Amino acid sequence: MASTVYPQPTKIGQSKQAPPTISQQLKPLQGELGKAAKFTIEFAGAAPIKVTWLKDGKEIKSTFRSQIKTSPTDSSLHIGRLDNSHAGEYTVRLENAAGTVESLASLSVALPSTQGKAPDFKARLNDLRIQQNGPAEFSCQIDGEPKPAIQWFKDGQPLPNDDRFGVVEEGGAYKLKFANILSTDAGVYEIVAKNGAGEARCKARLNVNLQKTGKGAEEGPRYEAPRFTSQIQPIVVDEGKGAQFSAKFSGFPEPTIRWYRNNEPVKHADGYEISQSKGEAVLRISAARNEDVAEYKVEASNPAGKASSVANLVLTPRSGRIAKSTISRGGSAAYQSNDKAAADAPHFLAKLSDISARQGHTVKFSAEVDGNPEPTVQWQFKGKPLSASNNVKISRDGKRAILELARVTPDSAGEYQIIIRNDKGAATSQAKLTLSA
Repeated sequence: MASTVYPQPTKIGQSKQAPPTISQQLKPLQGELGKAAKFTIEFAGAAPIKVTWLKDGKEIKSTFRSQIKTSPTDSSLHIGRLDNSHAGEYTVRLENAAGTVESLASLSVALPSTQGKAPDFKARLNDLRIQQNGPAEFSCQIDGEPKPAIQWFKDGQPLPNDDRFGVVEEGGAYKLKFANILSTDAGVYEIVAKNGAGEARCKARLNVNLQKTGKGAEEGPRYEAPRFTSQIQPIVVDEGKGAQFSAKFSGFPEPTIRWYRNNEPVKHADGYEISQSKGEAVLRISAARNEDVAEYKVEASNPAGKASSVANLVLTPRSGRIAKSTISRGGSAAYQSNDKAAADAPHFLAKLSDISARQGHTVKFSAEVDGNPEPTVQWQFKGKPLSASNNVKISRDGKRAILELARVTPDSAGEYQIIIRNDKGAATSQAKLTLSA
């Protein structure tokens, strides 16, 4: 069968449901007549996960010629002998109780390689050095017969499906265009060209010159890594009703905001509206449908670093009730009963989020805590208690607990933990600080 379900045991007391996520997407294939081809996808998420393969929108059944093999973490489609009818667009749909996600790639079928010409670069990529916020363009010329399939990579990973990148072919030249360069765009880019006769690769580096904020590097306002002063919260919504994620953020210069659904960029289309104003990022869903059930992430980035906040959206069950939900690290929603004992015990209204920052800048971890009586707060770094010092500031602002680290160094990188306690119990949250050069 093309649809396979693998049940797995659920830990006692565990009610969290993680939607499917894809760790390795399908990749486009160019096969030869009479030869084999194989698509593979790798994934994770709460079991059971239903895996369905489709070609041009129609479900594929496992047969002797087209064999589908699925495990709890991966699935493959092996076509033993290609003919022209196998060419088309292939899709894998992953479904569980928390959501649905798809990956798609094309398969083209060409004549045997003995009748073709392997890809060859007539003009190769060149290294670029670009001023931050300026445009950039990689360009090369590739020959090959049949026409090669093209894929771009950054730092060894497939280029994400993001509106900021423009992949085009113009007059025999293959181009990767950037309208507005960010510091995080720096890295090594690679183009891979494949056809039935072979493949060719070419790499080039993009260097980004950061803007200064004054007459000299030490003058002007100091860069501050982005952080979310309020996190996006899990949403439970009736089907067909509107929903809204919102988060407040800070950082200098003002961060660029991006939204993701199951790690795929959210675009201004299909019932989604994105806005950003006065330090608040908002994602509106006009009418929630089953396909909107997913993990959502908002990411803030500027030259000093990046920060993210994650939450799930689920539909109200047709019967029964949804328990109170609170955000947890990594985008999962932790569900708990609404009884008084649970409300009095220490719990997080918003947990810590991972932060990526530049050396020498200031970062702030923050969490919103609640409980009755008001819980005490303790911060730890790599398992050892933290106390206030010249470079470490610990404070409370209402229900918000804040840890501010000034002039971070490589020794500051690692895992930070907040522990909250009262006589009803304790709770913890952790997040990582990573530094870039």
